[in-house]
Amino acid sequence: MCTLIVALQTTPGVPLLIAANRDEKLDRPALPPQLSGSGDGAVLAPVDLAGGGTWLGVTRRGLVVGVTNRFGHLPDPQRRSRGLLVRDLLAAPDVTTAADRAASIDSALYNPFHLVVADAQSGHLIWHDGTAIQRQPLAPGVHVVIERSLGAAPSQREGRVREQATALAGQPFELSAWHALLAEHIDPPFESACVHVDSLGYGTRSSSIIRVDERGLRSLLFADGAPCRTEFVEIGDQVRENGSMSAPPNANLGRCWQRNPDFVARKIAGEFVLVPIRRRAADLDSIFTLNPVASRVWELLDGSRNLAAVRDRLVEEFEVEPATATADLVELIDQLRQFDAVQVK
Repeated sequence: MCTLIVALQTTPGVPLLIAANRDEKLDRPALPPQLSGSGDGAVLAPVDLAGGGTWLGVTRRGLVVGVTNRFGHLPDPQRRSRGLLVRDLLAAPDVTTAADRAASIDSALYNPFHLVVADAQSGHLIWHDGTAIQRQPLAPGVHVVIERSLGAAPSQREGRVREQATALAGQPFELSAWHALLAEHIDPPFESACVHVDSLGYGTRSSSIIRVDERGLRSLLFADGAPCRTEFVEIGDQVRENGSMSAPPNANLGRCWQRNPDFVARKIAGEFVLVPIRRRAADLDSIFTLNPVASRVWELLDGSRNLAAVRDRLVEEFEVEPATATADLVELIDQLRQFDAVQVK
């Protein structure tokens, strides 16, 4: 992520508003926000399939952690992914603990970064300048963090975006206005909020808007693409009165699915099909045809492994990219679920 806006205790009815664009290589595989964990510590965060972590996440209780890289330092591939640090900090019970943990890490483990930890009451900025870890509290107001912040390199984007965001943050939340800010284009392209440098295979890959109140997560809006051409959709439904947070039932790669014993796979005329064995014959017109990959998935859905493990087997056995395998697997599970052929263990 390369543009991170934090509006802390400035927006009416929204004590914490996060608006962020992720700029990255166009071919780096990723997933939209996935739900993991349970209870107040449940996490909703996109997934970087290359590094295994995330660039931005929020817990049910309303703890938000986001990271940007720091300009001017060639990344050392031997160091731990900064996205894994975000994942680690999202497991903290509160914002102070998360900030304390971030400030106490060994700087040699990670490439330089800028990290924001916040909830409805307070926020902290922790950064790694290439030598040491530094920390400062975030006062109420609007803060903008980019890859060039804190003396990393000159940039007009940070000040311009802060000015525009400050004007928006003092008003009731309006999605169209924040969307327009995140979709802004100017020259040169790296000074834009929404970056397009196709010649380098680089640009804004996705956009997120998170709203948190005293009860915790209120909303996570996500645009799975450059915001100049992608609409936002609600990924995390508003926190309900009972504190639950919903997500598509097949979205969590850590969840185990198993075959419905009321279905069996049969080879008919050279094709594998799912047949409901405990339904009336009239229901047989709803049999589900399986291609070779889907047949293998059906075999693997024995309840002993989660979807991430199933995905890894597909990558190994069919020699496909992880992102492709994940997308196809999620789509298949959704189809099987609608057909009532699989169930969560």
